[in-house]
Amino acid sequence: LSVLQQVKHPHILPILAIGFHKEIPYVITEYLPSGSLYKRFQHGIKQPIHMKEAILTLAQVGQALYSAHQRQVVHGSLRPQNVVFTTQNETLVTGFYYHALLLPNEAEESARQESSIYRAPEQLPGQASEKGDQYALGCLGYALFTGSQAFTVPSASIPGTYYKTKS
Repeated sequence: LSVLQQVKHPHILPILAIGFHKEIPYVITEYLPSGSLYKRFQHGIKQPIHMKEAILTLAQVGQALYSAHQRQVVHGSLRPQNVVFTTQNETLVTGFYYHALLLPNEAEESARQESSIYRAPEQLPGQASEKGDQYALGCLGYALFTGSQAFTVPSASIPGTYYKTKS
């Protein structure tokens, strides 16, 4: 986790403190009342985000990922819940630390239950990569620009099986 504290970028939510309380890990970050991209999609992705906002959001997430990748830090679970906004509507990426906090058997179970369309089909549980982050960024872009998800996942028990949604 100390590596994550050193990853500084204007579009990565900074970690203020990390630690353990009664053997349970915790991460402290700034409170952002403006919500996440998930919250903006909360009522279902039905309409594209305004073009200018979509381009800005996608560019800022891409810059954050590029910066992290330059430091050999992979996100591994990029999705709308991990894209948050400041009160000035700047984009911040969070959640880099999620898998680092899990014990090995918990990480495997979490990955097995992951049914997100933002996870690359070829990405095996516990094997995050820069390419997987790029795939997730592409899925975010698709949702931002079209107003719909690129794929649906029929079942968490059949990893790598995706269906194209009808637009």
